[in-house]
Order: sequence, then C-alpha cells, then structure tokens
Amino acid sequence: MTALMEYLKEGTPPGNRKEASKLRIKARQYELLEGVLYRRSFLTSCLRCLRPLQAEYVIREIHEGPCSIHAGPRSVVAKAIRLGYYWPTMHQDTRDIIPTCNDCQSHRPVTRNPQQPLTPIRLRGCSTSGELILLVLSQKDQAHLGEGNKNWVEEFPHVLWAHRTMIKSSHGDMPFSLTYGTEAVIPIEIGMPTYRTAAVDVVHNEEELRLNLDLLKEQRECFAIREAKAKLKMTKYYNARVHGVTFKPGDFVYRSNDASHPVHGGKLGPKWEGPYEVTKALGNRAYKLRSTDGIVLLRTWNIANLKRCYLRVTTHAWI
Repeated sequence: MTALMEYLKEGTPPGNRKEASKLRIKARQYELLEGVLYRRSFLTSCLRCLRPLQAEYVIREIHEGPCSIHAGPRSVVAKAIRLGYYWPTMHQDTRDIIPTCNDCQSHRPVTRNPQQPLTPIRLRGCSTSGELILLVLSQKDQAHLGEGNKNWVEEFPHVLWAHRTMIKSSHGDMPFSLTYGTEAVIPIEIGMPTYRTAAVDVVHNEEELRLNLDLLKEQRECFAIREAKAKLKMTKYYNARVHGVTFKPGDFVYRSNDASHPVHGGKLGPKWEGPYEVTKALGNRAYKLRSTDGIVLLRTWNIANLKRCYLRVTTHAWI
C-alpha cells in the first residue's frame, strides 16, 4: 500500500519496468483523497483502504460493537464492504478474529458429536437426562448479554438496531430504509469515517433526504411485492411435502404414543395407540376424540399427532 500511495501522490513509478507496469495497472482501481487511499467499487462509490489495526477495529465493531449481531465471517465482510471499507485480506482476517470472540464462544450451541471415543456403560440402572432451556433470544443475540445474562434490557435496543440495519432476504433491503427512505449511519462510520460520511454535502444531503421521503411510498410498494413473492415461494416449498390428510366425524384414528404417553414401552414400545373415534372436527386441523369405551377426551388433538386407523372388517361364512 505504501508504494501505491507514493505513486498516486508523486506520480513516479519504481525503477523496475515490470513492477512499474503492474503498479500502473493496479493504480487504476485506486485514488488518493486528502491523504486517504480509496478503492473503486462495483457496489458503492469508493471503499476506504484500511491498515491492519484499522481493519481489526472495523471487524470487532461490526461483530461485537453496539450495533452488531455476532454474525459469521461472510456477513461481516459483506457489511464492511457495504459500509465502505476494504483491505486485501478481508475474508482471512475475519475468519481469524471472529473465533476469538468470548461471547460467541460462551453461547456456542452444544455439539451433539462425541468429543472423545465412546466408553461402554457397565453400570446397571444408569440413565441420562437433559435440561430444557427456554431461548428468549436467538444464539447470536445472546452474545450481547455477557456473563450472567442480566443486562438484556439495556442491550435490547442495540439488538433491535442491528436487525434493522441488516439486509433481509425477504425483500432485499433494510427495515430502516423502508421506514425512513434512506440508509442509516452507524457508530462505526463515525469512529472510522467512510467516503460517504467524509465527503458529505450537508445542504445537498438534506435535499436528497427529503426527496427520498417523497419516493418512499413507491419504494415500499415494490418491496411489498418482493416480500409477498418470497412468502409465496416459502409457502410453496413447505406445502410441497404436505400429504393433505383430513378426518371427519366417524373416522377412527391412532394417537401418537410420544405425545400421549399412555403406553410405556421404551424404544421397543408401540409408536401409536388407540383406536379413537373422531367426534368433532375443529379449526386448524384439531379434532375431538372418543375412546372405544365411550369416554370423550378432554383436550383436542392436532392432526400431526394422529394417524388414520384402518379397522378390520370381520366376515362370517355360513355353512
């Protein structure tokens, strides 16, 4: 970077003809503005080139800062480029720095794969049981809470801000942009100014913001159409595996033994128990059942826990 900056500033290429030719070709993608090196981009106007310490600061701010979401390396690199930063080893540096985040390591999901060779259990009567953990926030959001998970109220606005400044796959834009008609400036762009924050014209920027508000309604309608298409595509994907089974009053069904637990048999026990007669079909694929003894079950049962029962018809041969 030093040789490139000297060439853009002084205009004198190195003595080696081969190196000078490479430097001229490389310099076409860069420009020097007020002593700061910028690289032309296909995504935004210009990307500010960073040194190693500056790059580490940007990575940690995007990954661990107040507007972070503790995303993976690819998401962090993509957000850094969208914000206007660049350095040659972006992917490698991000993959090296993110695994060192203490919050991510402490909230990492428990692996189900054995970490050492399995040892047979020789004691009789041994059993294993796990705890039921209620997740209020996602795994990425829990990394904001730190030790003890006590400051979730204070960190909740930062988590919401991180979600509002991330591009959503459903409509292809940020929720902040759909609300205010413009992109948000996050704290990292104040601590490490980018091209759009350093070369901003206050008067012209105010006019553009008002213009964006006038065009916001049309933009929202376009993204509403995109979101509807994304939801339709997702619905079609999940419904492709639905068999469309329904029951009507008078049908007989089996009930899942895992959901009802009336028969205890362990792994070798029956997976379904019954039969039961359907007495009433309710909304949302829920049914009221009655046992063969005439006892009506108190709760309703969803179709996910029911299976059609095929009764055997007995025929008598008269001689």
